[in-house]
Amino acid sequence: MNFLSQFLVLLIFIKCFPSVEPATLGITTDKEALLSFMSSISYEPHNPLSTWNQTTSPCNWTGVLCNKMGSRVMGLDLSGLQLSGSISRYIGNLSFLQSLHLQNNRFIGPIPQEITKLFRLKVLNMSSNQIEGVLPPNISQWKELETLDMMENRITGKLPEELSKLTRLKVLKLGKNHFYGEIPPSLANVSSLTTLNFGTNSLSGVIPSEFGRLRNLTELDITINNITGCFSFLVSSSAFNMS
Repeated sequence: MNFLSQFLVLLIFIKCFPSVEPATLGITTDKEALLSFMSSISYEPHNPLSTWNQTTSPCNWTGVLCNKMGSRVMGLDLSGLQLSGSISRYIGNLSFLQSLHLQNNRFIGPIPQEITKLFRLKVLNMSSNQIEGVLPPNISQWKELETLDMMENRITGKLPEELSKLTRLKVLKLGKNHFYGEIPPSLANVSSLTTLNFGTNSLSGVIPSEFGRLRNLTELDITINNITGCFSFLVSSSAFNMS
C-alpha cells in the first residue's frame, strides 16, 4: 500500500471513529471543578454530598445532572442542603452548565467573577443565602440566561447597565438586598421580562417611563425603596406591587 492509500485509509478511520478523548477530558474537567467547588463547602450535621468522590462518575452524584452521553455536566442543584462556605471560582470551569441552583443555603462571600464564563446558563438561582459584594462584571456574557434570582442576600452596588444585554431574560429577582441608585431605563430593552423584583433595597429616583414597553411584564415589585413618581404608564394589574 503506497503512502497516498495509507493516508486515505487514515482519514476514513478518523471520520468513522472519532476520538473519545475530548469527551473524557470534558467529564474529567467537570469532575475536578466540582471537587474543587466542594472543597470550599462545609455542612452539618450530615454530609449531603457523600456521593461526591474520586472513584465514581459525577453523573451519579447528588444534585448533578449530565447530558445523555454522560460526557458533560449540564445542571447542578444543591438547593436547601444547608451548605455553608464560599462559592468557589472553579464553578466557572463547568463550561456546559445550563442551570445552577444554590438557593436556600448559607453561602457567604462574593460571587466569583469566573461564573460569568458560564455562557450557556439559562437558570441561575442563589437566593436566600448570605452572599455579599456586587454583581460580577461581564454578566452580559450570559446570553442564554432566562432566570436570574438573587433574592434575600447582602449584595450591594448599583444595578448594572449590563442587565439590559440579557435579551432572553424572563425572571429578574434582586429584591431584599442592598442595591442603591436608580433603575437603569435600558432594562426596558429586555422585552422578554415577565417578572421583575427589586423590592426592599435602597433604590432611588423614579421608575423609568420606558418600562411601559415591557408588554410581557406580569409581576413588578419595587416596594420598600426610595422610588418616587407616577406609574400611570404601566398597565394596571394586581400583580404590580409598587407601593
